[in-house]
Amino acid sequence: PDPVVTNSPLIYTISLRNNGPSAATSVTLSDPLPAGALFNNCLATGGGVCGGSGQNREVTFASLAVGATATVTFGTTANCSLADGAIINNTA
Repeated sequence: PDPVVTNSPLIYTISLRNNGPSAATSVTLSDPLPAGALFNNCLATGGGVCGGSGQNREVTFASLAVGATATVTFGTTANCSLADGAIINNTA
């Protein structure tokens, strides 16, 4: 949501795609969540396994075939220590 309301949900959705030319094996998506987004849960399609701890989240995939896609969703909550109007950026 924009603007973010303290203690409200923030959802980050990341899409992955293997453009080839070969199958990708031992794929890891790393996402150091911003300090203002407190981790709640993780969901992954395509056989992804959620892991990590604290703000340092990761999702691993045994393999992604050529052309395969996967979606990872991190559920977080806006931290009450954020100032009104603060900007939060997430980079995976």
